[in-house]
Amino acid sequence: MTKKEEKAKDDYNTNKYINNIIADYKYKKSFHKNIYNKEKLKKLNKTLNDIEKTRQKLNDLIVSCDSLTDIKIIELSQELDILLNKYEYLKKEK
Repeated sequence: MTKKEEKAKDDYNTNKYINNIIADYKYKKSFHKNIYNKEKLKKLNKTLNDIEKTRQKLNDLIVSCDSLTDIKIIELSQELDILLNKYEYLKKEK
């Protein structure tokens, strides 16, 4: 093999090595991004479950209707608003 061929082979191996490092970095970066997205999904799902539970409590109270119910309805409505805002915030978060 000539010196020119050896240099070309070395350059090829060096480029291949660098490309592998870059590919590995990109893979790890996307992996961490997916982990973050899974955590975000967990938060969103938990918030959605909280919203559903609060909405159900509110509906149950509206059906029962007694003197204390009005206060409870207001409290649950406020809690529901807070949870909905939290959900919207989590959805927009990057």
